[in-house]
This record gives sequence, structure tokens and C-alpha cells, in this order.
Amino acid sequence: MKKITKLLTVFTFLAAAFSAQQSWAQGGPFPNQIIIGSGGDYSLPNNKVTFYAYSFTSNKVTAFDSVPGRFTKAAVVSNDTAYITADSVLYRYYIGLGDTGVNKQTIKKIDSVILPGINEMKIYNNYLIVSRWYPATDKLVQIYDKSSLKLLYNDTHATNQANGILINEDTAYIAIQNDTFGMLEEISLSQSTPKFVKLIKLDTTSKDLQDIFTYRGNIYGLSYYFANSYDNIVTYNLLSGKASSKMMDTADNGVYFYSGNIYADFGKGLQAYNITTQAVGSPISTIDYVACVPENDEEYPDYFYLIKSNFITNDTVFIVTPSGKIINHFVVGKSSQALASQWTDIGDGIKPTTSLNQHITLYPNPSNNKINIQYPANEALITISDITGRTVYSENKTGINSGATIDVSGMANGVYIVHLVSESGVADVKFIKE
Repeated sequence: MKKITKLLTVFTFLAAAFSAQQSWAQGGPFPNQIIIGSGGDYSLPNNKVTFYAYSFTSNKVTAFDSVPGRFTKAAVVSNDTAYITADSVLYRYYIGLGDTGVNKQTIKKIDSVILPGINEMKIYNNYLIVSRWYPATDKLVQIYDKSSLKLLYNDTHATNQANGILINEDTAYIAIQNDTFGMLEEISLSQSTPKFVKLIKLDTTSKDLQDIFTYRGNIYGLSYYFANSYDNIVTYNLLSGKASSKMMDTADNGVYFYSGNIYADFGKGLQAYNITTQAVGSPISTIDYVACVPENDEEYPDYFYLIKSNFITNDTVFIVTPSGKIINHFVVGKSSQALASQWTDIGDGIKPTTSLNQHITLYPNPSNNKINIQYPANEALITISDITGRTVYSENKTGINSGATIDVSGMANGVYIVHLVSESGVADVKFIKE
């Protein structure tokens, strides 16, 4: 399969976004910084893993620590704290809530614990949920108090490898890899301590179950099984308990899911697979190999963060719009695989991006056919969302200081939010489709 032959070019992608219903200046969440781990050169006996912080405000990247290790695998951010791995050690850093990425003196290590084999991490309330793989051979799912790192849940059911983590309301589902069939481990998070509920047995096509997502009462997952040369999109219905699968050629180390679409490498680069229509869209970016670090799953994917790595030279991180336009890039160390983003509310005292709401002109409003937009910028990313937050339009427009026209005739009647992001600021405006 192509996945075996493409291991020298790895793209790691994190989908993150700006809220389509609130501008940052109006108190909505906004991206503050990205934390990145670069593994360096695995073969060197004294190799070190380097941690970086990229600032959205200044567009600068800073290496804030370097620790012994051969690789880095996972990262997650909770408020002002970053959790990131290097080899068999989990590190915690205070990263602040401000623009700290340009000043490494403001990022400080809190502590570290030995925890071999961390595969993925997720935060839910005060829980740090961890899935594990080699060299761990048991206790493959663990849950810690994120503040004290006290162990609260120690799995005794998974016997091979634990992969993707899904949080659905107050329940966690963990993808369990098995030599015979795939499984989902269900854990209740509604009590004072996490409680095992059950193991959900799937079928033989899901034996290498990896990333999992939920959408409209179903859990969807990707299973990559090299031995039999097939990949599958697995569906498990939470109500009926029935599982099914569809063969699909996909990337083997991660995807991103948003609003009914699975974003992955479907053979032609980064593409979206629509679960309802079962159709694969045109390539967003014609890259060879894409893997996703799913962070801020509930956000709107206005940008993808792509790490290009050949494991030999330093990596480049590209910030890419959904239309495939590269709007920025920066360089980090070799073999970067751990990446997480920090989102901040205005209430935390951070200076917001400039709001240009008073300068945007949209007409006619209401409209049943087309809307015209004028905005004081030559170029901006324009996103339109309905009142549920579902994105119905997203495109990078140029020349909008002299006017841009958008066809809305195919949209259902109702209230929509137009959100614009440009170098000079952001703006939101409502319009009515009738």
C-alpha cells in the first residue's frame, strides 16, 4: 500500500478555528498559541526533544525547552497548562494565557512524570485521559486528575493497544486495537471518579481501530490494517448497538472530523469525506501524506496546521485555509509529531484582535439571491454559518475593499453570521436569507 512507501514525507495536521458566531473582540474564544514537540534525530544516543511555542499575535516561534528523549508523540493544552510527551516522560508546563510564545522566560516547567507509551491525550473537566501503546503492555487506558496527576482510573480490560479518544457528553470512548477485532471501551465520567461501563466488540475489519468521532448518534472510526491491505471507515450506532464498515483508502495515522466530514488523505492529498453522501471532495491541499492531531474538535475549521517533515531536515509548519491557501509558515525542529493549540477568552485579559464591525457593509439584507460585502482589506477569509454554528460557506476572497459578491440562493431561509478574518482585523455581521 502507498502508506508503507510514504513514511519519509509526513504531514501532521491540526484543524483549529475562529468562532463563526462571535468576533474575538466580542468575547469569543480565539487562538493564542500552538505548542509543538520536535523529536530530533532518533538515532543519536544523546538526542533531545525540543518544545516550541508559536504566537498567533506576533507570528513568531520560540524554543522554550529541550529535554532528553528519542521522540515525542502527544500534546494537549488545558487553559494555561500544556501537557506534552518526550519518550517515556510526560511534562507539564505553565504557558500563561497571554502572548507568551515569544518569550520563553514566561513558560515554565511545572513537573514531569514517567509514563511510557502515551499514544493520545484528551482533557475533560478535571480529567486527563490517556491512551497507551508500546512499550506499555497493560493499563492501556488511564485517567488522571489533571492538576495533581493523581491516578483515578486504571484499565484492566484492553490487552493490545489503546488509540483514539472520544468524549461524548459525559462519556469517554477509547478505540482499542485487537488482533482479532476492534473494540470500544466505554467509561462514564459523570461520577466523582471515572467508572468502567463496558467493552463494545466490533468486527474483524476494525481490528486496527484508530481515530474515532461521533456524529448524529453514531461513532465513526478509521481502521487501518496493513496485513490484509485494507482500510475501513467503521460505524457504530449508539442506539442499536450495530456496527458496519466501508472499505476506503485513507491515511494511516490520523484524521480530523468536523460537522459530518472526515478530513484525511484519501489518495490525492487532504480531502473531506462526507459521511451522509459518502463522497470524497476535491483536494484541499495536494500533499502526499497527512496525519491529524485532533485538538479543539468542536471548533470551526477555518485553518489547518500542517507540519511537513522528512525526519532528516527541520520541519516547516504551514497555516492553510480550507481553500488550500497557505497564509503563513514557520520552521521548527526535526520529526515533529506532538502539536496542540491554546484557545483563550477575552475575559482572561488578553488584548483581542481589532474588531472592524463598524467598517463592514453588507447588502441587500435580507436577501434571497446574492449578498454584496465591502470591507477595508484587500483579502479576507469569509465564513458563513447558520444559527446552529454549521459552516455553509468558506472562501478566501481578494479585492473586497472594492466589493465582493456571494451567491446565497442555495442556502435555506433563516439567519446567518458572516465572519471575516484579515490582517487588519475581524468582523461579524448577521444577514437574513428569505
